Amino acid sequence: MVARPQPKRGEVWWVKPGKTAGAELQKKRPYVVISADSMGNVPVKIAVPLKTWQDRFAAWPWVVRIEPTAANGLKRTEAADVMQTKSFDTGKFLDRQGRLTADEVDDITAALAIVVEYE
Repeated sequence: MVARPQPKRGEVWWVKPGKTAGAELQKKRPYVVISADSMGNVPVKIAVPLKTWQDRFAAWPWVVRIEPTAANGLKRTEAADVMQTKSFDTGKFLDRQGRLTADEVDDITAALAIVVEYE
């Protein structure tokens, strides 16, 4: 039996979403895991997709700019779009790309708080 991936908070993983509808992101892409590691062995992780940065995103508080670094393994500037946050079974996590900084994960979490009006 193949062991399931164990994605951790702040890691960037390639994920294949599977069945989607409407404006949901459909193709395989990198996602940032934002669910707490303290959730234990729950085989579901909450993740935020990364997509190519566009200058118009700078005005959108739900999109966080992520620059490529050796640590995160990204090749270009990306946008973490919290409006597309999803939960995935860990079996959909394909390959670990790298890890974001704690500040970047905090920025993504803050953007998520904005869209759900959490204070």
